[in-house]
Amino acid sequence: MKRVSSLEDNVGRIKAKHDADEAREQALREEEERKKRERDEEERRQRDKKEREDFQAQINKEVSVKLDQVYEAINGKKDTQSEEVSKLKARIEELQRRPLAASTSGEVIKPAEDDEVARLHSEQVELKKATDRRLAAMEEVIHALQRQCEDAEANAEVWKAEALRPGNKRGGVAIGDTPMTQNRVRPRLTLLETPGVVRRVDERLKGIVERHQREVDLLKEMRLTRG
Repeated sequence: MKRVSSLEDNVGRIKAKHDADEAREQALREEEERKKRERDEEERRQRDKKEREDFQAQINKEVSVKLDQVYEAINGKKDTQSEEVSKLKARIEELQRRPLAASTSGEVIKPAEDDEVARLHSEQVELKKATDRRLAAMEEVIHALQRQCEDAEANAEVWKAEALRPGNKRGGVAIGDTPMTQNRVRPRLTLLETPGVVRRVDERLKGIVERHQREVDLLKEMRLTRG
């Protein structure tokens, strides 16, 4: 009996040790799995963040380049056309101030000068029409760029809503070009399909929209000044 009791004690100690070892190994496995999940989640967040930043950088770069081109075109055209108009006005005033000679030669010159004045007036009118057309085209480009930025911001909100939808782990939704941006401006900005973009558009993009509005205000001011 004593040997049986001793054997049972040994078996009990062995089993207890075995159970303790298994429990410890299970705890280690669970801890390792938890750390792996955390690492995977952190990698996903970093990947999503980079995708979002790349997307915003792409939008900012393309829109900024187009805005800079429009802004330079507006300033360049404004300076050049103002100089041309000033020269035409000065020429007309010079011709109108010339005294009419009473001689025969003066009478012969007068019709030629009248023709010159009429021609200069006609050139001034045509120049004003061409200027209005160019400014209208530039204004349309600015409006189109502004609408593209608004579309980009709306797309970002869609991505955010999709990311927050229950059961969506990646938060990815593909948004392509809108019909508006395809029809209103060439070349158009391409909104890249970027899965995982889940936050609102960066404040810099809103700043670009405000810059668009300033460009439009500048065009309106130029038109009012030109009369």
